[in-house]
Amino acid sequence: MKYSSDKHINQFVTQLVKIGWLFTHRSKHSLLISPDGLQHIFVASSPSDKRAFLNIKKHVKKFGFKKCYNGAKK
Repeated sequence: MKYSSDKHINQFVTQLVKIGWLFTHRSKHSLLISPDGLQHIFVASSPSDKRAFLNIKKHVKKFGFKKCYNGAKK
């Protein structure tokens, strides 16, 4: 499944979904929901900001999910 047009975001979201995050498609922005259901992250389907991937990683780390954060590189 393709989550975003950005390859780094796509790979990272794939890792998150494998460990239990829920991904729901919306029109322009999709929603990532943490395994505990308390945190939500919006993901652009075609991000124009070059820092979009870094911002998503920052939010995941901020929420305390370091297990999935460690494998992401850029």
